[in-house]
Amino acid sequence: MEDISRVIDVIKDNVKNLEVESSTKLKIEISSQESNEELVQKLQEFIEKGKTRTYNVGAEYDETTGLVKYIILTIVEEKR
Repeated sequence: MEDISRVIDVIKDNVKNLEVESSTKLKIEISSQESNEELVQKLQEFIEKGKTRTYNVGAEYDETTGLVKYIILTIVEEKR
């Protein structure tokens, strides 16, 4: 959880939008010119509630600028 909290801390001033793609996948849109403090707060609360979760972190790039446009958080489901 600490690693995910650090990721959120690094991007918190650049979170533009948050999409829930599935029950295990969050897509965080980032922008160098926009920020949404309310979404960051909700995301931090979600991460805090699921302290024991493990995440895979990925990125999608903007084809025109080559910069990261989305951070993808995928919850790793525990094998039973």
